[in-house]
Amino acid sequence: MSKEWPPYRVGNPEYLHALGVIASVFNQLEFRFRSLFSIYVQSSDGSPYDLFARKNNQERQRLMAEALPDSSHPQQIKDCVAHFLTGYRVCTDNRNILMHSLTAFVWLDPDTERCPVLNPAQPDGIVFQNWPKNNPFNISIYSPRLEELRAVADAMKDFEDYGDRLYWHVLKSYEPEHFERFRFPAEAKFALPSNPGLPSALTPSGPAAMEQP
Repeated sequence: MSKEWPPYRVGNPEYLHALGVIASVFNQLEFRFRSLFSIYVQSSDGSPYDLFARKNNQERQRLMAEALPDSSHPQQIKDCVAHFLTGYRVCTDNRNILMHSLTAFVWLDPDTERCPVLNPAQPDGIVFQNWPKNNPFNISIYSPRLEELRAVADAMKDFEDYGDRLYWHVLKSYEPEHFERFRFPAEAKFALPSNPGLPSALTPSGPAAMEQP
């Protein structure tokens, strides 16, 4: 029988599973954003996909927000796209906090042996230590419960699905030349989806305590 993997301390398996789901679903959500980006953002020196690849996430969102008001699409559609952008922004911030943080471990029993050599068991939970690039000493601590991490993933999935259905509705209803390239049957229906509720932003539980020299 193989030894349990990993042999080193990484955190509670259920927390890690939730983080893996978040990483996977966010990639799908980003793909939906890329699809909508290609409709509304024009590039003078290449395709919108090339422009998307050259920009970071913050720049992409800015370009999309600036281009949206000039679209000829009905205001209802532009409002739906703006709603997607708002949700995507929250999902991106949550993902960045969780994926770009230094993790620390939590034990529910205060008497638990912390030394990984004496106690190889994985901890009960994980906390996330995050700081801005321009101020590495301004550390915030995030202590989401497992249910909160799963809710982050579920919200990303809700907006991924919303972005997918919104994209196809816009393409069929207002971009027929692009839609025809996909050769859907004439009877294919792509109804305008209902707006999902906005995701909840992760909030820090408090600043990190600075150790005294």
